[in-house]
Amino acid sequence: MNCEICGEEISGAAAFTCNYCGGVFCPKHRLPFNHACKNLAEWKESGVPGKKKVRLTKKASVSADVPVYLKKEVLIGVVLVITLLILLFAFIL
Repeated sequence: MNCEICGEEISGAAAFTCNYCGGVFCPKHRLPFNHACKNLAEWKESGVPGKKKVRLTKKASVSADVPVYLKKEVLIGVVLVITLLILLFAFIL
């Protein structure tokens, strides 16, 4: 197998297939801007070299932004408050 730009012979592990144009390149020409990729604009838009942009189909909810440890702390706090209220009403009656 040969690099499509320089013609260098490349073996299986050293061969890179472009995610945007499907070409096979040597390590030196693996990135889209190094082999004049026809989909260079898409690569630039993705922001991460060598990876396609992941598009979310569902909008993230606000609770997804709250760290897990805060969710657990709030849950523990609610359980403690409910427990204290039950004990308080038990002693009043």
